[in-house]
Amino acid sequence: MIQFTFSSNTINCLSLLSHLLGTPGTGKSTLGKELAERVKLNYINVGDVAKEGDYFDGYDDERQCPILDEDRVCQRVSLLY
Repeated sequence: MIQFTFSSNTINCLSLLSHLLGTPGTGKSTLGKELAERVKLNYINVGDVAKEGDYFDGYDDERQCPILDEDRVCQRVSLLY
């Protein structure tokens, strides 16, 4: 279980948090969901939004991953929240 202690200043600053970055399997989703729940913010998994809407611009063979269409993802997220 993740434990956090927040002051009111910390909570105000967290409303500016927009990204959690890291390598796969490091706990970004777990941390993001927990933080969002505790400070009453929305949690958005960009990968899930992209998959649901098929918001990709092809495939990067070198990195072996899909190329995200950031504009379309941002448009969709702005409609959600």
